[in-house]
Amino acid sequence: MADQVPTTELTAGADTGYSFNPRLLRGARPGGLSLERFNQAHATPAGRYSVDVLVNGISLGRHELRFEEGSEQPLKACFNTEQLLELGVQARYLETALEEDCPGLAVSVRGASERLHFSTLRLELSIPQAALQTRRRGQVPNSQWSNGESIGFVNYNASHFHLNQAGDNNYSSYLGMRSGANLGAWRLRHQASLSVSSDQPNHWRHLRTYAQRTLADWGSELTLGETFTSGQLLSSLGYRGVQLASDERMLPESLRGYAPTVRGIANSNARVVIRQNGNELYQTTVAPGPFSIDDLYPTGYGGDLDVEVTEADGQVSTYRVPFSAMPDALRPGQSRYSVAAGQVRNNGMNLPYEPFAEGSYEYGLSNAFTLRSATRIADGYLAALLGGVYSHPIGAFGLNTTFSAANLPEGRRTGKMTQASFSRTFQSTGTSLSLGNARYSTEGYRELIDAIGERARTHVPEDWSSSSYQKKTRFDVQVSQNLSGRDSLFITGSQQNYRNRAGQDRQFQFGYSGMFANGVSYNLSMARQFDSRGQNSDTQHMLSLSMPLGPSRSTKLSTSISHSSTQGSQHQANLSGSVGEGKDLSYGLNASYARNSPDGVLGGTLQQRLSSATVGGSLSHGDDFWQASASAMGALVLHSGGVTSGPYLGDTFALIEAKGAEGALVMNGQGARINRAGYALMPSLTPFRYNDIGLSSDGMRSNVELQETQQRVAPTAGAAVHMQFKTLAGFAVLVRAPRPQGESLPMGATVYDSQGREVGMVGQASQLYARVAEPQGRLSLQWGDNADEQCQVHYRIPEADLQQPMINLSGTCLPGQTALL
Repeated sequence: MADQVPTTELTAGADTGYSFNPRLLRGARPGGLSLERFNQAHATPAGRYSVDVLVNGISLGRHELRFEEGSEQPLKACFNTEQLLELGVQARYLETALEEDCPGLAVSVRGASERLHFSTLRLELSIPQAALQTRRRGQVPNSQWSNGESIGFVNYNASHFHLNQAGDNNYSSYLGMRSGANLGAWRLRHQASLSVSSDQPNHWRHLRTYAQRTLADWGSELTLGETFTSGQLLSSLGYRGVQLASDERMLPESLRGYAPTVRGIANSNARVVIRQNGNELYQTTVAPGPFSIDDLYPTGYGGDLDVEVTEADGQVSTYRVPFSAMPDALRPGQSRYSVAAGQVRNNGMNLPYEPFAEGSYEYGLSNAFTLRSATRIADGYLAALLGGVYSHPIGAFGLNTTFSAANLPEGRRTGKMTQASFSRTFQSTGTSLSLGNARYSTEGYRELIDAIGERARTHVPEDWSSSSYQKKTRFDVQVSQNLSGRDSLFITGSQQNYRNRAGQDRQFQFGYSGMFANGVSYNLSMARQFDSRGQNSDTQHMLSLSMPLGPSRSTKLSTSISHSSTQGSQHQANLSGSVGEGKDLSYGLNASYARNSPDGVLGGTLQQRLSSATVGGSLSHGDDFWQASASAMGALVLHSGGVTSGPYLGDTFALIEAKGAEGALVMNGQGARINRAGYALMPSLTPFRYNDIGLSSDGMRSNVELQETQQRVAPTAGAAVHMQFKTLAGFAVLVRAPRPQGESLPMGATVYDSQGREVGMVGQASQLYARVAEPQGRLSLQWGDNADEQCQVHYRIPEADLQQPMINLSGTCLPGQTALL
């Protein structure tokens, strides 16, 4: 009688794991299978793994941790004291000495637990809130910041323009370069440009050169060299020297910008929801008693905050927190500072390099008031500013007064300049009103650059002028109105006059835009400007219409009619779109007709985004002229592995290394792909924040696998981080190789290559899958420690099959012998 097959047992649970009857598997024989390690619910071996750590649902970045087998869970993470403190645990809540051999989180911190999701390398920690240090939403610990690698780079932006008009040729070329080098925490930057034209001499313009580094403990940036002051309180000034300034980018997002502190009282364990214009901004649970919420993300200027408190018994209470703010208002208790010293730079005005020093300090006194102060001193010059921002239910007010004293050729002059501003969003009507830079200066007020210019005028031959010199008043107004979900209008205007000339400079703009069905949009605008220096005025009107074409709507047809009081009427039509899987090729065809061009103008543009650069060109033809242009924009990076080209780089970027993964697409990388040498550039990263960098296998060769497709990094400002992605290159083979006399290979046996690296595993019916690096070689199989629990397979891939994504082979696995496949 045939042997009776016993019933298969399958149980699951945290403790029992799984139990399989191996005789039910195809090709099984007693004692011939190696499945014991799979009989547990989690069969992951102990070791060191790089995992994403979450504490109470908040991501704290990637950490490399050691894992050991646990008594209550398959694997437990081994933390030392420094690691737990870094995760935010207060030292006084640590229950046991962590120098012991992996006590586990539950033993180290009372009430804590952990859960490892190995398939996603995600470790979720639950730690009582009382045991944690106060951590702001969006905060990235300083220890997670990366200064990147020592790297050099050059950004370039080149263009050439050629015009032939009535047989007369004119051309101009431009090359802009922004280069840099990173050495540890230091960043060296240089910016310059070269201009070449047919009617002007070649001109190389040096813009600035400086070195900068992050001072994490101070929350500041140190800058040495040639750069500009911020211009936030005192006027912006080009200088050569040193600056130390706080950098708000280092703060968590919940402390950046301005958002009010919301206070209230809960009668029980209550849920608090904060909304603005019906949009939920924040939700949390608070304990009975007074509560204070001071980590709202910056809420812009969109109106008052509505607070809803739901008690444990379901009772709901609501109230409103008035909210209006200026762009530079600070939260209560937050501060911002800047100090700089050096020489005022020439600025191309042939002015002397005068020494100067300046400093500023701002502090959020309360929900309603931010204090501002600043001072600037130089030889024979002093300026001091005092002011603030006041938030009130009727709007946000800003007021600054700057006093100046300057020694001039005609004697000492003193004066003051007052700036007032107001902003308000009216939620009920959807109206935003901003009155900015309402300014008045007395006759004796001078900016530092103006005082230097007046002194130099006695020995500088050419006339000297400045846009701020003797400015008397300036007034700006901005109003925007949402009329419906599709329509809106805006009005902006400005007016300024000067003490040393008559008349006023005025600008006015009006715009109305909306959208019909099917994506058809329209825009009506009017602009008027008047320049008192040349007594010139111009009024322009424009009506434009745009509509998408095609099923994908990737092509757009737009047309416009405009009229200028100085240029007359003009009609334009433009067809534009993009093609390709990644929309990398953009094109445009245009035609225009104007009063001064009776035959009209026809033209076209083409731009191709490559993995190494972006190139483009244009061509136009009119009655008596033709025009052509070409452009290229990209970057070159010099690193230890060679030179890598890529898209134009931001100040903070990543060098990605994935050997053998040629063609892999960098996610959100502006079309960048891994090149033949195994490198690519991620053009831009956000400093002091977690950035997810990913690769897609789309475009890769079939004989390479990405062993990881995503990594996370938090770079410092200006860092060039080097991200290495592990790859497995070679040929994917599926080999059926039973032992002599047709004996099946044990399912689950491990496959090694000739270097002893694990490259695969045996499945059912003596089939093994592996990825091998060479077209011929040896594979070793092992399912135990005894000599009869090992065998070897020698393989050779036919040349005709080398390009196949999966190569099928067959043969025999012999102990100590060669079986040629």
